[in-house]
Amino acid sequence: MDFQLSEEHLMIQKAARDFAVNECLPGVIERDELQKFPKEQIEKLAELGFMGMMVKPEYGGSGMDTISYVLAYSGFTIMPIKPSSASFSICSFGNFCNSSLSITPGRHSFTAKSRAAF
Repeated sequence: MDFQLSEEHLMIQKAARDFAVNECLPGVIERDELQKFPKEQIEKLAELGFMGMMVKPEYGGSGMDTISYVLAYSGFTIMPIKPSSASFSICSFGNFCNSSLSITPGRHSFTAKSRAAF
């Protein structure tokens, strides 16, 4: 059994860490003191494919595997943003109706329109 991370996994891990350090860490104290929602960071996370990582592409997610999700999640541990774990549960354990109503683009935060509502 090979326990080495794939090249893709290493890239995801590095991208998550870089994002947390370069995009989220600057200004974190000010956002915390002002209780300001990190709208810009959430939008960038979505653009990079970190929101809905384990959601199937037909529902607007990235369709990545569990290892990718864990690596990204661990890279974000320095900040209070976690990549949409509820979406995975809905798609994995819900029925088609739950998934399509909750996750499908146009009805969830994967779209620019609904992200702009924040």
